[in-house]
This record gives sequence, structure tokens and C-alpha cells, in this order.
Amino acid sequence: MPGICPICGGKLNYRDNRLRIFKEYGGDKKRLLIRRLKCKCGRLHHEIPDFLVPHKHYTNEVLENVLDDVSTPADLSSEDYPCEITMKRWKDWLSRNRYQIEGMLRTIGYKLPGFTVTLLKSRISLLTGLRESGSDWLATIHRLIYNCGLRLTP
Repeated sequence: MPGICPICGGKLNYRDNRLRIFKEYGGDKKRLLIRRLKCKCGRLHHEIPDFLVPHKHYTNEVLENVLDDVSTPADLSSEDYPCEITMKRWKDWLSRNRYQIEGMLRTIGYKLPGFTVTLLKSRISLLTGLRESGSDWLATIHRLIYNCGLRLTP
């Protein structure tokens, strides 16, 4: 089923597939074909499943656990896990993008039903609220942001 371009609202047409290699816990490498869709505005879009994060080689679960300090360099006894430098880079990425993510979530919230204006105008961090709500917070953030045509710096 064709999608809608988040940039211009036009119909997306199938173009081709692209191989995506990703890593899970334990360092298991897996391969997945990702559909690439093209819009009449010339933009190329990738259909990325929720368990993958754009521009990252590890699954959403691995990244979330590192960002939430569930997985730390001290816990990892295998070289198949992300190295300490990679973990630090991911944390720096979240720190650098924190205000941008917060702003995007608030902007998107005004357009989505169910968000109260009181919540959106409060000083409560939507990002922190999502992180505290449980697992898959990173997938939720990426799905909201990328499906609205917005982008985060990799």
C-alpha cells in the first residue's frame, strides 16, 4: 500500500529495496530488505520498522538500554556489544538533540488529538515523560518525528 510523503503530502511510489544490516544483543548481525519509496517531489523515503533507529546499526532495544543506563560498559563482558566509545556517542547524541526533540514533540502535539494544551504549555518535559513511561520510547519519538517529515541530526 503506498504511503504519503511527509514533506509534500504526495503519493509515495515503490522504487526498489535496499539491504539494511543491523545488530541485536549478543552482536548477532541480521539482514533486512528495506523498501525505498519515491515521491513526485523527488524525495526518497525508506520504510524503516519500529525496532530500527534511523542512522544507527543497533536495534532500538540496545540503544534504549544504553541511554537509560540499563546496559553499561561494566556490564558488557562481550566484545560483540557496542563499545564504550559508541555508548558515549549515543548519550552525547541524545544530549545534543534533547531540546530539538522536546520542541518537535510539542509542535507535533498541537496537531495530534489527545494532547491537552495545558500539558503542551507546561514546563513538564515530554521527552522525560516518554522515557519514564516504559520501553519503546525511542521508537515512539522516531516514529512521530520522521513520519511528520522532521529530521534529527544523526
